[in-house]
Amino acid sequence: MVTAAPAPLPDADGDELREALRRSEERYALVTRAASEGVYEWNITSGDLFVSDRLNEMFQFRVGELRPNDWNDRIHADDYETYKRALVAHFRSATPRLRCEYRIRDRSGNHRWVLDNGIAVRDANGRAVRLVGVLNDITERRAREAELAEKTSILEATLENMDQGISMVDSELNVIAFNQRFLELLDFPKSEFKTGFHMSQAFRYNAKRGEYGPGDIEAQVEERLARARRFEPHQFERVRPDGTVLEIRGVPLPGRSGFVTTYLDITTRKRAEEEILRQNERLRQEVEAHNRSKATIEYLVDEIRSGSNFEHIVGKSELLKSALDRLEQVASTDSTVLIQGETGTGKELFVRAIHDRSGRKKRPLVKVNCAALPRDLVESELFGHERGALTGATQQRKGRFELADKGTADSTRQCIEI
Repeated sequence: MVTAAPAPLPDADGDELREALRRSEERYALVTRAASEGVYEWNITSGDLFVSDRLNEMFQFRVGELRPNDWNDRIHADDYETYKRALVAHFRSATPRLRCEYRIRDRSGNHRWVLDNGIAVRDANGRAVRLVGVLNDITERRAREAELAEKTSILEATLENMDQGISMVDSELNVIAFNQRFLELLDFPKSEFKTGFHMSQAFRYNAKRGEYGPGDIEAQVEERLARARRFEPHQFERVRPDGTVLEIRGVPLPGRSGFVTTYLDITTRKRAEEEILRQNERLRQEVEAHNRSKATIEYLVDEIRSGSNFEHIVGKSELLKSALDRLEQVASTDSTVLIQGETGTGKELFVRAIHDRSGRKKRPLVKVNCAALPRDLVESELFGHERGALTGATQQRKGRFELADKGTADSTRQCIEI
């Protein structure tokens, strides 16, 4: 440590003064050893420099190794001008104290960030003759700040690249953060809305340009402020005067210390949904029109059929009318019907008429001419056979009765003419 020698004291009471000075220096030395910061004293007039043991420890210096002329050389080149300006400003009494952050090289050659807090001791003319200060090692703090700044920069870049507008409000309803998309979607001028503006400013701006419809502006602002102060989750859609539809969602921060709100332009989606609804309505109307047309056609067909029009059955005799009445009665049942008559009297026409008027009309009409079946093949024709059951049976075959029976997907029964 380098210290200036005390000036000679007068003989009168000299011993007492020297003892008082010694005790004062001891207390000063004790304070500097106990302090967690590095302490220095620079005698500007003589150039002497005193540094505490803690300062030597911070920078790995040996006692007496750090000389006054070394200090400027150890300051980082990028920080020297900043340090110099702060020092000169304080010496010229432009600032009440020296306060500056800069990097200084330790004994190992590594630069460490320090916060330099110093104050000048002046003579009777106000000229600085000594500088006493404290150095705090803030290397870790600056590293955390740099890391936080990097993460903040990444977050800001992410927010600016989002299609959604985002704003964050504190417990006092001050907008403490937002992205440019937020200003664009709400059509807020950048010159009027800067970080820190109050929600009342946004509500009043919207009310004045008619965003909330007719009504007293201040009443509209107070109503929305009251709802915002509840800090409750919210989601709603708002149609702006220009037709833009915004989906607005708000989520409170922990402890209801504010909330984050997102703004999404859903105009295109809403128009697409409305177009789908219009198309569905058109399709519904077309289906209804089709059903009405179909019902009309079915009604006309029924009218034609009810007019004793039995396709190819022609006649007006009472016996024929009686037979047709019975045909109508039996067609709607599943009863077995026996039709008798001479060859050429139209038995098949009656069968078709019964089939067409039955619940089985959508199924095929299976006909079997029993007289034309060989005696040995009657069973095979009517009931079917498996592969290899008889000569020439190279594959499975279904019988006429099975073909005429109800299907797997249709509960209707088929009709068979024998």
